[in-house]
Amino acid sequence: MLKPLLFSCLSLVFLGFNEKKVNCQKKIYQLDKSYLKKSRVLGVFDLNLEHTVYNSNIQNIRDAFRGNANVPNVLQVKVKINEASCLLYLNAAFESRACIPAPNASLYVIGFKGGDGRDYLFNIEPFPNPELKGINSITLSIDGSYRSLGHASSLPIINKAELETLVRTISNFKGTIISSALSSALTKIIIITCETSRFKSVETDVYNMLRTSTPFDASTRYDMIKRWNTTLLGDNNF
Repeated sequence: MLKPLLFSCLSLVFLGFNEKKVNCQKKIYQLDKSYLKKSRVLGVFDLNLEHTVYNSNIQNIRDAFRGNANVPNVLQVKVKINEASCLLYLNAAFESRACIPAPNASLYVIGFKGGDGRDYLFNIEPFPNPELKGINSITLSIDGSYRSLGHASSLPIINKAELETLVRTISNFKGTIISSALSSALTKIIIITCETSRFKSVETDVYNMLRTSTPFDASTRYDMIKRWNTTLLGDNNF
C-alpha cells in the first residue's frame, strides 16, 4: 500500500518539475521572440542645443532608451539650434543584461532626413531597422562609424559657434557623395546626441560647452567612448 502511494507522490513531484521546466523554457522563448519584432517609430524627441533645456532633453531620450529595452525600434531625434534643425534616426535597442549580446548599432544614429525629403541610411550590416528601407530611402556608402567618418583614432573639437552650420549641413544634404563637411557634421552631432545619452560625463562636457562657449575636445573622451560598456547608460555610466 505504501509503495503505490510513494510512487504516486514521486510522479506528482516529477510532473511538477517538468511543468516548471516547460514554463521556464516558454519564458525564455518568449523573451527571445522580442528580437524578432518589427521596428516601429517611438516618436520624435527634441534635442535643443540650448544649455537651459539640453540636459532635460537628453534625459528624455535616455529614458526612452531604457523603456524600449532590446527591441530594435527607431527613435527620431530632432536636433535644433536657433531656426535650424535636422532629423536623426537612432536605433533604440538597448540591452542592460551582460549575459546577452548587445544589439547591433545600439543607441546609435542609423540615418537622417535629407534636404530632399529622403531618408539617408548608413550602410550597416545587418541593418537593425529594416522597416526604414523603402522607395524613399537611400543607403549611403559609409556605415556611420567614427572610422568611416574619418576619425579612426581621435575625435574632433566641437565649438558652439559652428553648431548651426553643422545642423544645416545635415538637413540640406542631397545625393550620395559624402563630403568632408558632412562627415565632420555627422561626427560632431552624433557625439552631441548619442555619446551624451550613453555617458553622463560627455553630457556634462557638452552642457558646459553650450553654457560657456568653451570648445569641447572630444578626444579627451575617445578611449572611454571606444570602450563603451553597452550595459550601462547615462546616470549609471560616468
